[in-house]
Amino acid sequence: MFDHIEPIPGQELGQIYHDRLSQVERFDAAGFYAYHLAEHHTPAVHSLAPSQNVFLAAASHTTQQIKLCPCIYVLLLHHPLRLIEEICMLDHLSDGRLEVGVGRGGVLEAYFWGSDWDVERRMNIKAKGRRRRKGAIR
Repeated sequence: MFDHIEPIPGQELGQIYHDRLSQVERFDAAGFYAYHLAEHHTPAVHSLAPSQNVFLAAASHTTQQIKLCPCIYVLLLHHPLRLIEEICMLDHLSDGRLEVGVGRGGVLEAYFWGSDWDVERRMNIKAKGRRRRKGAIR
């Protein structure tokens, strides 16, 4: 199951979280393999899950089997030591059910947090071109 916990008009935030935790319990009871929760930090994405660890820690206490999967940790927003400590702690709290994904974030978040997406995209295109040319020479 993939999720980002979207707002529900007219519903209080605490109730949305409680209802979603109940859904994760039902996914676990039904035998779902994994629950993936996206990390988003901009209002444009309409996500209420800026801290996956907090939500997944709560879910770890009410589930038994389902894998808990933050997808993804936006690396530019986390201190490396703090992130690895939280990942280790959450893995222990969930009895080894944590499966981790990392990345640099999406277009909206990269722009929102000051990354020049176009420059990064152009650099990636140039790097791919160099690799292709280098491969053709061999």
